[in-house]
Amino acid sequence: MPILTSEVFRFLTPADPRDVWDELTRTGEPVAYLYGLTIQTVWEPQSALTASLPGWPAITGQVLRAEPPRLLTYSLGDGPGMFPVYITWQLEPAPAGTVVRLYVDETGPAVAPGPELTWLPALEALRTRLASPRQES
Repeated sequence: MPILTSEVFRFLTPADPRDVWDELTRTGEPVAYLYGLTIQTVWEPQSALTASLPGWPAITGQVLRAEPPRLLTYSLGDGPGMFPVYITWQLEPAPAGTVVRLYVDETGPAVAPGPELTWLPALEALRTRLASPRQES
């Protein structure tokens, strides 16, 4: 029976939900807050997703839900012998901008480091990017 570990992270950003969505769905270029991963997909349900980093094997997954600009769910690690991770981003408009919630559901045995050590720095980098003036990258 697979093990499931779930974590929820959240932060408030002054950015508009559409700007957050645009940042979350960038493709074809390294994304700094995701440790330089390049994501390739069309962000439509059932679309294949590939996350790559030079010098490392690509990670495959699938877009499960995409409801701009409020909900995005995808899997990572769908390959043979891998335990998939399910990522859900939920964006909620707020008077001060957007509440960003990240749900991370990991299948398989617990491994170190836990999701906090992976996702907290990524979320802080995303929050910082969204708080700065928009710039092309």
